Amino acid sequence: MMRLRSWDARLCDHLRHAVRQRIDAAGRPFYQNQCLDCGARLGTAVAAAKALADGRQPAPFDEDLYEYGAEKLARNLDEQRAALNRAIDERWAEKRLAYDAYLVSEAWRNKRAEALRRDEGVCQGCRARPATQVHHLTYAHLGDELLFELISVCDDCHERIHAAPTTTEGLGA
Repeated sequence: MMRLRSWDARLCDHLRHAVRQRIDAAGRPFYQNQCLDCGARLGTAVAAAKALADGRQPAPFDEDLYEYGAEKLARNLDEQRAALNRAIDERWAEKRLAYDAYLVSEAWRNKRAEALRRDEGVCQGCRARPATQVHHLTYAHLGDELLFELISVCDDCHERIHAAPTTTEGLGA
C-alpha cells in the first residue's frame, strides 16, 4: 500500500489510486499517483518506465477532482478549527467562572489584605499612589498563591499592566 501523508489521511484513506500524467512548468509530462476518491497527489513522481510499463498512456491528472478534494479538506479543517476554538472558549469561560468565584471568597479577601499590608498600602508600580488592587503576577497557584506572586497596585498601574502592547513597544521607539 502507498505511504500516506498525514494531512491527506484526514478525509480519505486513498485506497483507490492510479498513476496520472501531469505536465511540469516546462511543458514536460511526468507521472504521479492520484487518489481517485479525493484527488490528492500521492507520493513523489512515478518513473516513466513504470508508468508506461503496460503500454498505455496514463489518464491526465484530474485537476477538478484535486481542487474538490482540497476545498473539502479546507472546509473540514475550518470545521475542526471552529470546534477547537469553541472548546477553548468554553474552557476559558469555566476558568473565568472559577476565578470570579474565588475573587469573592474569604480566602481571597485574606490573601489580598496580606499583600496590601506587606506593601504598606502603596502601589508597587508607581510608588506614588495608594494601592487599590492586588494583581496576580502568575496564576500557577491560584487559590493557594504564594504572597510574592501578588503585587499591590493603583488603578492606573493595574490598567497599564493589562493594556494591550503597542506595535512599537519594546523597540525603543
